[in-house]
Amino acid sequence: MYDNLASEWEIGNGRNREVYELSNNSVIKIALSKRGIENNKTEVKIYKYASKKIRKHLGHIKKYASKYKWIEMKKYKLNFRKTKMNLRRLKRLKKKFRKHGIKALDILNKHNKVHSRNLAIVNKKRIVVIDYGKFKLLRKG
Repeated sequence: MYDNLASEWEIGNGRNREVYELSNNSVIKIALSKRGIENNKTEVKIYKYASKKIRKHLGHIKKYASKYKWIEMKKYKLNFRKTKMNLRRLKRLKKKFRKHGIKALDILNKHNKVHSRNLAIVNKKRIVVIDYGKFKLLRKG
């Protein structure tokens, strides 16, 4: 379905996935490897598992391939600023995820280094994680 995306639409990439902008205010994350498929699957599983309270902090998944080769997600503006207020909000959000059975990896490390490329701010204060493929479910849903 998304095999022939032009490189000028690529807005991000990593070792295991490439991200392309689509024309409908969406992005598509295409797995490049087994690990990329695992990351896509993790995002889908966590999004489905999460309560409404938590889901509002996760990038909205619109659709996905049955074997997780790709996922289509709402596009967010990468506008997270590393301010003291946002750092406090991010720490609280990480605790909130944990309380709801999700270990939030790859957004903030133990030295408080923020992975801002994985985060967006919506409505001036709500943090949304746009890359949660490395998160872990601590309980089964």
